[in-house]
Amino acid sequence: MRALNMAAPRRVQFDNQMKFNEHISCIVNKAKKLNSALRMIRKKLKMDQFLKVMTSQFYGKCFYGAPVWLNGMNSFADLRKLNAMHYRSLRIARKDYKCNISRATLDRMGRARPSVWGQYLMASTAIKSITKCIPFNLHAEFKRNMFTERRKPLKPKFFDDSKRRIGRMAARNRLNFINDVEFDWINGMTDDLLRIKLKKHFKFDHGQ
Repeated sequence: MRALNMAAPRRVQFDNQMKFNEHISCIVNKAKKLNSALRMIRKKLKMDQFLKVMTSQFYGKCFYGAPVWLNGMNSFADLRKLNAMHYRSLRIARKDYKCNISRATLDRMGRARPSVWGQYLMASTAIKSITKCIPFNLHAEFKRNMFTERRKPLKPKFFDDSKRRIGRMAARNRLNFINDVEFDWINGMTDDLLRIKLKKHFKFDHGQ
């Protein structure tokens, strides 16, 4: 089977204010053009087969570089675009072309919404760097914005030390959402097991 021609540039676009509006609009517009191709492929494949194709050829290309541009600094409008793109592909998987299935039902397919997927990727990168000290520069950046409470040494806290918007884009300043992760089950864990644990933590479990 020929791969879907996403023709997505292998680069991330941003403006002088470190906003990714243009990049998000670009991938959303390209994804819209693939709807007819996805529908055609869906007719030929079973659900599990189609989800594998969609993961590699659609999500894989749409979310290229996501740890950089998909983060807590995205505007509400951008997240709405990404969510619409996400749910449109899931409706094709369910052959729901008249939007009869609710988004809550689609969420139970186990595919993370874009905002949650961005948090998962960021958490995975941060935890691997903190526990393995690789790469050291990134490890030092994360440690700089982390402290441990005396009564909860296995649950470190991350804080935002930025004063300006562009500083908030730094990876170390975007980790507040993993403040409730217990680090005792992370130490010594393999990458595969860490991936499973984080997916359960963020409440999605399949396919991505």
